[in-house]
Amino acid sequence: MKKEIEKIIKDKEKQEKIYDYFLLLKEWSENINLISRREIEKNFLNLLNISVFTFERTKEYKKIVDFGSGAGFPSIPGKILDEERELVLVEPGKRAEFLEAVKEKLCLENIKIEKKDFAGFFKKKRKTLFDIGISWGIRDKISLLKTGENFVSIGYVFITGPNEIKKMREKKMNYKITAEKINGKTLLSLVFARKFHVEH
Repeated sequence: MKKEIEKIIKDKEKQEKIYDYFLLLKEWSENINLISRREIEKNFLNLLNISVFTFERTKEYKKIVDFGSGAGFPSIPGKILDEERELVLVEPGKRAEFLEAVKEKLCLENIKIEKKDFAGFFKKKRKTLFDIGISWGIRDKISLLKTGENFVSIGYVFITGPNEIKKMREKKMNYKITAEKINGKTLLSLVFARKFHVEH
């Protein structure tokens, strides 16, 4: 497994953290549903590749909130690759306990886990303005975009399929929707929902 990680992550120290992340995920997956335990190494490497792809296209942003964080993809690998990122993970279920364990085990700083859904998170009326919001796990992306418009300066990034992209483009919202296939795959795309006032 270490050799496979080395093919994806070049920095030795970061390779070790990614490997520790994998071991922790494998251990916790015995008790809670994080990722499929069938071919867990293959699944982890696939999720890691997608996370690195996402990081490469969002690495200019330093203040990020991740909704429906689940097992931590894509944001935990992104945090490991750039430890200066300020990261908030919003996850309402038992997986929040796993994310806390990852934070502690990997000694990750400037990271906060919020055990809430996104509606509960926004109700706090926090003053923090993030650069972008990221989500792979939220199903109701339209509600997230509408409710969370004032909490990000740039917009939102989703990992999703063609049906969800179509839904977002059909809705009249204050975002420009663009999509890029992930690693040439036909199923998943990285979708940017940029607020109209953003130039790039």
